[in-house]
Amino acid sequence: MKRGFLNSKKGKAAIASDASSAASAPDKKPDGKPGEGQGGEASTARPVNAREDLILVPGASLSEMKESPGDFLEYDAKTFVITTIPARDKDTSVRTPTERSDGWAEAIIDGDTKRAIFSQRAFPASVSHPSSAGHCVEPTNGAKGVFATRRLKQGELILAERPLVMVPRAMVSGDEILATSMIPGSAERAAWLDVLVQRMLPDRREVLLRLTHAPAGDKLSAIDLIRANGLTVNGYTLPETEGADGRYVAVYETLSRANHSCRPNAHFAFHKPSFSVRLRALRDIKAGEEILISYVPPEAPYAQRQEELAHYGLSCACGVCDEGPSADERRARLAASLVEDSTRSKKQEFDRISQQIALFEREGLAGLDVYMNNILYGLRLAAGVGEWEKCGVYNEKMTAIMPLYADEMGEEQAEQLSFLGL
Repeated sequence: MKRGFLNSKKGKAAIASDASSAASAPDKKPDGKPGEGQGGEASTARPVNAREDLILVPGASLSEMKESPGDFLEYDAKTFVITTIPARDKDTSVRTPTERSDGWAEAIIDGDTKRAIFSQRAFPASVSHPSSAGHCVEPTNGAKGVFATRRLKQGELILAERPLVMVPRAMVSGDEILATSMIPGSAERAAWLDVLVQRMLPDRREVLLRLTHAPAGDKLSAIDLIRANGLTVNGYTLPETEGADGRYVAVYETLSRANHSCRPNAHFAFHKPSFSVRLRALRDIKAGEEILISYVPPEAPYAQRQEELAHYGLSCACGVCDEGPSADERRARLAASLVEDSTRSKKQEFDRISQQIALFEREGLAGLDVYMNNILYGLRLAAGVGEWEKCGVYNEKMTAIMPLYADEMGEEQAEQLSFLGL
């Protein structure tokens, strides 16, 4: 990611890369007492890379915090824990090669979110990787970006990966006044995030630290690293918290290298059963073309997009933003388009929908639900006016784009889709 504010800002608190510095308090033997208000066995021991949860208590020192088993789920909704997703053994060699390849994420999550993740019937599903590699990470404009190494077809899976870390966005907010009382002050947040990073497996921690664009010799705090590289995880929110602060963000080894455009050619979605992100092509992408994603809702008005992008230290100058607010009306009509117009003849309506589908793709809005509605309507119209070649084109588009929606579906919806053979 291109992050302007990271080029000159020094980290507030350096992250030590040596695992031996992880524990801020000496290890103690389990005392056998449950964490207050949590139930279950807990202890004050915090070995590096442990599979146990660490129960975070605002105002308490790290040495006073308790541990609980990694598979414990009966936390209060407003309790934060540092946990490993999926759960794993301290010795990862006992896990299968597939499990080790998929990796594990360290996360700060609330009790409700942990239950939602670990209670899925299919969790943890294996990460679905592409059948052949089609991308690489290369330098671009002083940063790094993701590029296609071959032609990628619309809807094709480009990559899938588990997060390195996941935290509430409010945890890395630069604002001192936050929209939720669950989040402590900046100093305490920094301490929690440092513990999170130190719990990571050494190889995954090194990957996280390499995501910085800070000048040589500078070390960034965990807050700065995650704020700069975190992407929104749809489907999980903090209880009783609205707006951006209520969302979770995750940092990825490869996806966090992808640069932003308000007219993206790829779309990422979080697949809950495998706890992984999936990146797919919104349209055909040529070999050598940069793969661009939108960090913010691309259909949002210009002012809203710029405000949200400021969180990343960005001021977008893509083709859409060059138009400024003048593009808002055109894109708003697409995002909320009335699909059927009964006042036109079938041929007129077919021509209108064909133009509208092409505009969706040019604007990078093929990830919206209304795009699929237009494809389905276009398919029906093409058959009605005898445009059989277009029938084939729209049928291919429908088949190609369906995985974008399936990736974000809940288990029940996905099962229904599978039952229908879609």
